[in-house]
Amino acid sequence: MAILPVIAVSVLLRSSALIAASAGVAVGLTAGMLSAPVTPYGLFDDRLHTLSGVIESYAELDGAGSAIIRIDSCDATPCREFRISAYIPATEPEIDDTYRLRFRATIEPLTSKTDLPDEADHSISLRRQGVTAGSFINPNSIDVYSPVNGFLPSLRRTRHKLTRAIALSPVNDSTGAFLIATLTGDRDLIQMDVRTTFSTVGLAHLLALSGLHVAIITGVVGLCMLPLVIIRRRKWAMVLTVIAMWLFAVMTGMTPSVVRAVIMGSLLMSTLMLERHPLPLNTLSAAAIILLLFSPRSLFSAGFQLSFLAVLSILVFARPLTPKRGHPLLRAIGAFFAVTVSATLGTGIWSTALFGVFPLWFIPANIIASFIIAPLIVSGMITLLLTFAGLPAWLPAICADFLYSLLSHIASSLSQLPILRISFIPATAIVIYFAVLTMLASLIITRRKVWLISAALTLLFGIALLIVIPRPIYPSQELFIPSASPSTMVLIREGATMRGFTTTHPTAITPLRTISESRYSAYMAYRGIDSIPINRVPGISMIRFGETTFMIAGKASAEVVLPTRPDYLLLSGHYPGNALRLIEAVEPDSVLIASDVAPARRDKWLREFSSAGIRARSLHESGFRISQ
Repeated sequence: MAILPVIAVSVLLRSSALIAASAGVAVGLTAGMLSAPVTPYGLFDDRLHTLSGVIESYAELDGAGSAIIRIDSCDATPCREFRISAYIPATEPEIDDTYRLRFRATIEPLTSKTDLPDEADHSISLRRQGVTAGSFINPNSIDVYSPVNGFLPSLRRTRHKLTRAIALSPVNDSTGAFLIATLTGDRDLIQMDVRTTFSTVGLAHLLALSGLHVAIITGVVGLCMLPLVIIRRRKWAMVLTVIAMWLFAVMTGMTPSVVRAVIMGSLLMSTLMLERHPLPLNTLSAAAIILLLFSPRSLFSAGFQLSFLAVLSILVFARPLTPKRGHPLLRAIGAFFAVTVSATLGTGIWSTALFGVFPLWFIPANIIASFIIAPLIVSGMITLLLTFAGLPAWLPAICADFLYSLLSHIASSLSQLPILRISFIPATAIVIYFAVLTMLASLIITRRKVWLISAALTLLFGIALLIVIPRPIYPSQELFIPSASPSTMVLIREGATMRGFTTTHPTAITPLRTISESRYSAYMAYRGIDSIPINRVPGISMIRFGETTFMIAGKASAEVVLPTRPDYLLLSGHYPGNALRLIEAVEPDSVLIASDVAPARRDKWLREFSSAGIRARSLHESGFRISQ
């Protein structure tokens, strides 16, 4: 309501720009309020509830499932829809996107759990998807599961059918994982080292669905529509191409970057069918308005921000940077160069702030990749079609394997070269950078030299300001025992080296390392850490952090007592022995109970320790940290 007086004043002043801005703010606020997620406060009571809902997204990893479920029924009564993030510790029963589940579980509010500085808070990304609660679902409690009927739900389930078809095709596993990511949007099968390599050289956008992939797929669809163009049914060909683009967007989950490209493509083809002159900046603005109108929370996603920044920067800066004279081949290479540099101008500093690495070799990497990616995806699509048809697909599979191995080899080779790892970008630098970039864009659009002078003065002021801003000073050594880890883990950092110790099963170490390097990626980037090797500590083990000693009580077949008296005793969820007897034997200065200890056992230990006069701290709610 507060915006209404502003609109009224704008009308009285007859300012069309102010009226449009005020109306836009009003529509945005209305859309945001209408799409505000529902929080089920009445269900946060630690009781089992019978819930029913539809799976919006589902992923399998290491024998378990993770799902976002839209709940519409609580205790056999329809309720206001809300979303929960659910963990299912099994892959049975077999479920998929758009399946309806009915199960019994307790739900709890979505809370932030971070133990390390700059740690990625997974709950933030969930909240941006409208998730307001979390739950642990016992697979035995799932009473009914069935797919939702309808064309669109069936189209969503097609993504997993394509994933299985690619996995069964003649391409090798690494090529298959890449094709699954680029054709269906499912990146779970791509190894962490591959993601790191592609990100380091500026090719991370090839592993995520974006406008580039939509353009390639649209080109393939356009070739299929060539007979309609030949018989002078060009508008029919455009309509069918637009329909194919939207089907692809729905199938891949309507990610912001794909929806942006599809909206822009649809508007572009609409202007061509209406014989109008397309205006790319207006088209991009319309795509942003349409996308945010239906999904306001997309504004806070990195995919939305980087996608629109890249396209906007290309539309503004690519043409002035493209050479106007010379050999056609050199002009084509110059155009690739201009597009790559323009996209990096718009996204480079923001991407670096998010991920901590600036890709020095983005220009050669992207120029080479631009000649490989299109035939690679086309080869994968042909392989997929032949596999579906039951025909031999070995020839396009060989082609796809060769092209992906070439792309991977180029990325790996460039990643071995020196990289620029930026440990800290102050918010002031980001604001100044985009202010200067906006002024340069205004110079290109209006051709008024005042914008060049303004950009130069702003840049000089920004440099002077950044000189006096102190850089953060990190401790030389840090030890963490995270509370958000799925199993007991101790992390020790010494300078730019970090290592982990865990009591988990050997088969779970690799997934734990993958999860840790993803969750702590910003922490690692700011401190120059490349990886986190994790070692398993069997039985009862001692580790040292400077002059401090930690005894980790893991899984032991018999009671083992070490002669050294530890400063801290960490009781893990795998410890099978008598905790009170162990404490009396080793006499630690402090006792810590790891977060993976079952709640009933944790409460039992705390009561026993309290009765014995032993002070103990549970790490269930918050982690443990020492620095020096």
